[in-house]
Amino acid sequence: MKRIGITGLEREAMQDLIERAAPGRFSTQLVSDIDAANFVKRGELHYTIGGFRTGIGSALAIAVAVLGPEKCCTVASPGSPAREEQIARWVRDGKVAFGIAIENASQAVPLLMHYLDDA
Repeated sequence: MKRIGITGLEREAMQDLIERAAPGRFSTQLVSDIDAANFVKRGELHYTIGGFRTGIGSALAIAVAVLGPEKCCTVASPGSPAREEQIARWVRDGKVAFGIAIENASQAVPLLMHYLDDA
């Protein structure tokens, strides 16, 4: 089972969205931004997903610093919903840290879970 660390804002809501999108397919844990990035780096987590309201948020900023920008992406930002073809490409390219604007989470999380489940 793939493991996901959930960081940033509204972590419990993000965890619920993940479970509803892919029941029983992922193990999730609520962690700090720095712990999530380090756990992914050490292989203790497969992915990290961070919720934010504006910009990329500290959750993704710390992941960029720890994992490198080539491993991170913003799935959906304020006013810019997730695009399925882009998510598919990012997962295929090996991205492991994903930032999602809270306002777009209900649309973005199911798409992301679909592609992470197939990865």
